[in-house]
Amino acid sequence: MTSTAAHAFRELPKEMAGHLASSLGAMLGQTVKVAAADGKVAADWVMSATLSGSLEGILVAALDKAAAASLTRAVLGMDGPPDDDAVADTLREVASQACGLLTQGRTGTGARVQVQVARGAAVPAGRPTTFALRAKGGISARVAWWSDVRAASEPAAAKPAGTASEPAAAPPVVEAVGPEPVPVPAAPEAAPNVEMILDIDLPLTVRFGTTEMPLSALTRLGPGSVIDLGRSPDDPVDVLVNGKVLARGEVVVVSGYYGVRITEILGAADRIRSLGA
Repeated sequence: MTSTAAHAFRELPKEMAGHLASSLGAMLGQTVKVAAADGKVAADWVMSATLSGSLEGILVAALDKAAAASLTRAVLGMDGPPDDDAVADTLREVASQACGLLTQGRTGTGARVQVQVARGAAVPAGRPTTFALRAKGGISARVAWWSDVRAASEPAAAKPAGTASEPAAAPPVVEAVGPEPVPVPAAPEAAPNVEMILDIDLPLTVRFGTTEMPLSALTRLGPGSVIDLGRSPDDPVDVLVNGKVLARGEVVVVSGYYGVRITEILGAADRIRSLGA
């Protein structure tokens, strides 16, 4: 491995910290600051990313229960405590977007990533890199990172079973005046990459109704046949994205074309869960 590649892998936790802040900031609609931190982080929730393709290895991030709940409430706009499903879906979405930014950057070009989120999963041995995420509204979370990543062409370094990898380089410490840390600027390409993710086109379908018919009735269909959908013209229609019902509404005419006025929409947690299914 070249010295440049080795340096890139040592800096990977710092790079992922910026990607995580960028993806979380895009979901919150505000800037998320990232700074070095210390102290032990309870691994109540664990996000792991298995890399293949141009990179091989694993990235593991852990945060405690309070931090995971705080981020989930902020992202989903909840007042009360979130359930485990909402936390898992939110963390999976944030981690997936952060890993998507990694694969579009210089270090991760050509890599494929599989993200998993679990509560109380095991984390690697050894000292992690720890950083803090902070945003307005009292949003704060400390995240611990473990990194064991190499180029696909490089063999894994031989080491005794149970021996931890060397701790990765910590994010740069920035001296601050007062209690608030000075933000570490994210990589310049982070914001455009997030916009690319948010601009992905998804198929949207409006469903007026569904029914079931015996095969014999289907064979008799022809011009002039009427299919009873068992639905009143005043009933709301379903709005589906990727085959999942996300909203309901009423049919309207806009400039001579059919349209749908949304009258009911699923909560943010259900929308994230449906799109991620």
